[in-house]
Amino acid sequence: MGFLSCCCECFTDGHIDRATFKRATKRSCTDVLFLILLVLFMAGTVVIGLISHKQGDWRRLVYGFDDYGNICGVENEKIAGAPLSGQDMTKRPSVFFMLFKNEFTGYDLGYTARCVEECPDEDLTVVDNIDEMVEKSDLYCQYNLTVDDDAEYMKQMDLHRCPGLIYKSHTILRRCIPDVKDALSVVVTHFEKMTWLEYAFADVVNSWKQITGMCLLSIVIAALMTLFVRFLARFLIYVSTVLFIVGAILSIAAVWYVFVMEYKKLQAIPEDDRLSSMENQVDYFLYLAIAVSIVMAIVLLILVVMFPRMKVVVKLFEEASRVVQAIPFILFTPVLTFIVLSLFFAYWLFVTVFVATAEKTTIEAHLFVRYEPAEAYVRYFWWYMLVALIWGMEFILAAHQFVIAFATAKWYNFEDKSNLSCPIIKGIVCLMKNHMGSIALGSFIITLVKIPRMILMYIDKKLKGTENAAAKAVLKCMQCFLWCLEKVLKFLNKNAYIVIALTGKSFCPSAQQAMVILVSNALRVAALNTIGTFVIFLCKAGVSAIVAAIGLIWFKEDEELNYYFVPAVCAAIFAYFAASCFFGVFDLVLDTLLVCVSEDSHENDAVDAPHECKTLKAKPEFMRDLKDAGDQYDTVKSRKKKEPKSYNVELQGEGEKQGGGGGGAENADENV
Repeated sequence: MGFLSCCCECFTDGHIDRATFKRATKRSCTDVLFLILLVLFMAGTVVIGLISHKQGDWRRLVYGFDDYGNICGVENEKIAGAPLSGQDMTKRPSVFFMLFKNEFTGYDLGYTARCVEECPDEDLTVVDNIDEMVEKSDLYCQYNLTVDDDAEYMKQMDLHRCPGLIYKSHTILRRCIPDVKDALSVVVTHFEKMTWLEYAFADVVNSWKQITGMCLLSIVIAALMTLFVRFLARFLIYVSTVLFIVGAILSIAAVWYVFVMEYKKLQAIPEDDRLSSMENQVDYFLYLAIAVSIVMAIVLLILVVMFPRMKVVVKLFEEASRVVQAIPFILFTPVLTFIVLSLFFAYWLFVTVFVATAEKTTIEAHLFVRYEPAEAYVRYFWWYMLVALIWGMEFILAAHQFVIAFATAKWYNFEDKSNLSCPIIKGIVCLMKNHMGSIALGSFIITLVKIPRMILMYIDKKLKGTENAAAKAVLKCMQCFLWCLEKVLKFLNKNAYIVIALTGKSFCPSAQQAMVILVSNALRVAALNTIGTFVIFLCKAGVSAIVAAIGLIWFKEDEELNYYFVPAVCAAIFAYFAASCFFGVFDLVLDTLLVCVSEDSHENDAVDAPHECKTLKAKPEFMRDLKDAGDQYDTVKSRKKKEPKSYNVELQGEGEKQGGGGGGAENADENV
């Protein structure tokens, strides 16, 4: 309990409760019960690892093993009923997977594994190199097997004791992995297809250094694009909107033009000579024209309603770009998150290795040794580890969102933004001291939705090939519903984390307040999540296009490449994902600023009198843009006219309980 008492004694002299924009004197621990639950659940993975370790041998996965019950590279113990087990493999450290030939199917992808001293350094087939394979039979055939001639080799191959194909291989993690280019050549020789894939892969392998350089360049371009997006936001928003309107009008005109032309063409044909397919085609075009007209009319109507709020979106983009410039390290928080995720996944994989090897041996045909779960309850360990993986990853991603929201809110509320210091570190400290329980609760909710959806996907996979169409349809509908529910909850959770960073409340009140903010500012949210998302997509596509263009110019000069566009496309794909990481941070900054501005204008009547609001943190001209956008209804005065008094009391929440008095320094460590 020492940690909890220390946690709950965390004070701050300048925390601002955004529910009322009044200063609070204390930020306490939230949702501690779920933090304890998370810690206990993760401790359960340690117990599972210890139990599994006693029932299995982790060396089988790390060192590799053959099909006769031997672990490569070590001295083995004898397995009852397996005569080829218990051999000393200290001089055979590598696992070789030998393909065998079946007398009915010819070459197939069945294989057996055996331990070898070194991996093959050349390609051999029984068709072209039977003599050499006979000479090397002691290296690649079954242990203690002697082959003297071609006929004996073919006989042993049919018994799955000698390989039918030997690939040139490289040792990777103690496994003989076939050389991909040569392996593809063999596959193409036998199956006569996909020749372009061989050349494309060879181009990627031969130009990996240039591709790496292009990937690093894409990171620089994506970072610069994020820093200076405010200079492009206005142009992109208005130009893309105009182009979309023009495109919508042209699409309506085009479908009606095609319908009229087809209708005239049909009328020119005598009625007795008309085919039913011609008449149906005209009807289809009519239905298409009506559907496109209705959809485009609705979209255009929405654009007309939201057009005044585009100025707000432009301002938010400009402010978000200033946040990124003031806190440049915020762009690299995905790197920190990736490191933490990698460490967690490494731990999870370490425990899973023990679970995977908690097995008992069985003897099958050809004296092969197979492994099955040692105990029935071991099967449930996999489900436990799956829940631990999902909950842990969702927790880390939610913590990432909280830290970015905290840093953005701190910038928004800081008077002298040039002296803002270490907001990312302070956000991490605040998270660890106060709000890990709330993050655990939010991630737990997402886990509760993900697990049933994964179970349904597993059931759906098992039902493939069955004739029960009704069951399939029900499963698809349930999966779709859970997928939609997960997206909605993730959106709500993200805004709840923002409110937690602003107010210091627990998860449920923050989620409730986030819902109130989203509903009260529905048009702003809609504008930001449609126009803003489209602009961000254009920026990501722009980064990818720039990298692709540079790559095409660069790789075109390389005469050794067969398809020089393939490496350029690989670099462009990486560039898109790199830009997605940077603009994912930018998108969260936008959402945080939207919440800050919405509550700022609500509580301070900033829209009506921006020059009179002493506690207002946004610029007066920004609030005037809100008024020009028609958002002046979203103020304290207007809400008091429309809403009961109990609503305002509920909004004030913990700010009143904690006391809204005086306050402390504006730049205190945990002041938001």
